[in-house]
Amino acid sequence: MTLITTLEGFVLSIPAFFSNAFQAFTTFIQKTTGILPADLHHILRWTGIFLLAFFLFLILKRLYHLWLPGHFARRYGISRLPKHTIIKRRFRMPLTRNSYVLRFPSWRYANQDKTRDQRRKGNKINWKNSCLMIDSYKIS
Repeated sequence: MTLITTLEGFVLSIPAFFSNAFQAFTTFIQKTTGILPADLHHILRWTGIFLLAFFLFLILKRLYHLWLPGHFARRYGISRLPKHTIIKRRFRMPLTRNSYVLRFPSWRYANQDKTRDQRRKGNKINWKNSCLMIDSYKIS
C-alpha cells in the first residue's frame, strides 16, 4: 500500500463523512424543532448565501480601506502618509470649505493649571486625534 493509495482513500472518504454528519444533523434538527429536512436544506442554503455575501462585503470593504490612502496621496501629490493615518471618505456633497480640528493631548491626572500632577505614578498622557477635512476626505 503506497502513500498515494492511502491519500486517495482518505480523500474519497471525506464526502461520505460530511454526508453522514449532515444526515445526523438534519435528523437532530427534525426531532428537536419539527423542521423537515427539505425545509432545513432550503434554510441552510439561504443562510450560506447570506454569509457568503456578508464576508464578501467585509473583504471588499477592507480592500477599499487599504486602497483609499494611496488614492488620496496620488490625488493630492503626497509622497508618503504616516502608517497610523486613517482616511475616510464622505460620499455626500464635498465640503465647500476645508477645515481642521486640533485636539491637544492632556494628562490623565492634571493640576488645575493643566500641568502634570507629579504626586501620581501612573499619570499618562491622553492622546487625542486631530482631524483634517479636505473636499470629501476626512483624515485623522
